[in-house]
Amino acid sequence: MTRREIVLIIIILLLLGGGGYWIISQGKQIDDLEEVADTASDSLETYRNKNGQLVAEIKSFDLVNEEVLLNLKTNDKTIKRLQDVVKGFEGKLAAAIVASSETGSQGSTATKISGGDTVKNGDTVLIYPNYSTTWSNSWEEGFINASRDSIFREIKIRNDYSFTIGKVSNGWFKKREVSVQMTNLNPNTVTRELRSYNVKQEPKRLNFVVYGGAGYQFGVGIVPQIGIGLGYTLLSIK
Repeated sequence: MTRREIVLIIIILLLLGGGGYWIISQGKQIDDLEEVADTASDSLETYRNKNGQLVAEIKSFDLVNEEVLLNLKTNDKTIKRLQDVVKGFEGKLAAAIVASSETGSQGSTATKISGGDTVKNGDTVLIYPNYSTTWSNSWEEGFINASRDSIFREIKIRNDYSFTIGKVSNGWFKKREVSVQMTNLNPNTVTRELRSYNVKQEPKRLNFVVYGGAGYQFGVGIVPQIGIGLGYTLLSIK
């Protein structure tokens, strides 16, 4: 093989490689645009898990390029919050989650009556006692005191959450979708908003390859071959 032929082969390989990279880049951009539109239209779903805890679930923005998310025009205030979080992060972002919840508190407790204000109006004496109550359980504790002209309250509510992001199966022969789940451990808490973004993990394309096999050599016949080389993956099938 002449030097000219070697140079020509190298040029062809470079052109093919560059063209393949451009095609892959355009393909990723299209995939991200389709993904962001599909995810933005998804709605929050809630259900009870086997432990009776309330779980909220929604599709996650699984994107290669975060700019696709940041350029999304939307009136959804939760997505806008997510965009602000992603945009404001200084560093290499892996994932971001925004959420809001609402906790209710109701019930009845015993009332304690104690001495309060005494007001004398002529021959009449008016007594305004204080009414107070306290309560405490696994998720909240509180104290309320009602006097003649004011009510004092002090209530503390505890919430525990767990978050997961992962691929969920949609059945046979269907693409697995990446979703975020938020579980409320407090039975009195309900998730109102939930959105997430995670950087799609891409396979390494430039890699070292160890290969072995057999080849045919003129005048010799079939000979074993083994070696090491540098490879670039243009397409991977999962």
